[in-house]
Amino acid sequence: MIPFGTYMVPMETSQHKHTRAKLTKRTVEATKPDQERDRVIWDDEIPGFGLRVWPSGRRVYILKYRTTEGRQRKTTIGLHGPITAEQARTTALQWLGEAKGGSDPAHTKSAARSAPTIADLADRYMNEHARVKKRPGSIRSDETLLRLHILPRLGSMNVNAIDRKDVTQLHHAMRDRPGAANRTIALLSKMFNLAEKWGLRPDGSNPCRHVEKNKERKIE
Repeated sequence: MIPFGTYMVPMETSQHKHTRAKLTKRTVEATKPDQERDRVIWDDEIPGFGLRVWPSGRRVYILKYRTTEGRQRKTTIGLHGPITAEQARTTALQWLGEAKGGSDPAHTKSAARSAPTIADLADRYMNEHARVKKRPGSIRSDETLLRLHILPRLGSMNVNAIDRKDVTQLHHAMRDRPGAANRTIALLSKMFNLAEKWGLRPDGSNPCRHVEKNKERKIE
């Protein structure tokens, strides 16, 4: 079985059954799998856009294109179900446009998959900064904020994919705990500053900037 990801199988008619049709929800769901070999249906409107159907019935949208250097690429757009035929068509057109403009969508997607996540950044932050430079109480506080608030919501996201909207939503979700929310955003901001220093994000891209702190009651 071919691993899910970049689709690099040679297009051999002896191994794959090929047909052409406009790929719509109705077409995709009406396509019956072949019990002996994969089926590949190429869209008759968007060049290189196709659907691969495994004997198991699994359906995956694929795209075949050439880079501006003339290299042929075959990559997976996504699994039918989590994405619709219309969404796959939109992505195919977008990627073809990027390829025509000199980008390589397959390479970009591969780089995104290998990029560090917030969980990876948290580990590096704790090992290379917090446990080296902070006091035990502050270390415990950071660990708690990461475990309870940051990692459950953002942990699986790529460091370079987080934007201000993600941070604002996290801050808003903690509105019943204004003090903890402020400390969480302060910790995230420090982590993103270090991410810039470590070359994981562009300089000046900290998404915590301009996120307003909550007002906290002073304890007398």
